[in-house]
Amino acid sequence: MPDRPTGFAAWRHHRPGPEQARRWGSPRSRWRARRAAEKLAAEGISARVISMPTVKPLDLGAVLAAARETKGIVTAEEATVAGGLGSAVAEVIVQHHPTRMTILGVPEFAPTGSAGYLLDRYGMSPNGIADAARILVSR
Repeated sequence: MPDRPTGFAAWRHHRPGPEQARRWGSPRSRWRARRAAEKLAAEGISARVISMPTVKPLDLGAVLAAARETKGIVTAEEATVAGGLGSAVAEVIVQHHPTRMTILGVPEFAPTGSAGYLLDRYGMSPNGIADAARILVSR
């Protein structure tokens, strides 16, 4: 498998930042990650925002660069965390460049509720993502 896939599977950097890297999949997650990065920037925390539209193939180069160049990684996905993007990123960094990491997503069978309720419940709102990043860089 190549280190850096091309085309639809390539990671796209949407905001550079040395302190913390965040990954997401869907357009809604991308919007929330960008909003969280804006909130963090207002507090002097620079967050790198990277888009990953697929889990496989995984852009190993982008994952390892984020692990080496930032203080930690937060992944956010609107799905179960078991076997998802966070798991794939964790698998790479634990074997090649361990760093602090937080995985946001649905840890269990989700209850019925509005999208806003579920995003707040599982920490995937812009405020929740920013909170996870603040905790990560303060460790």
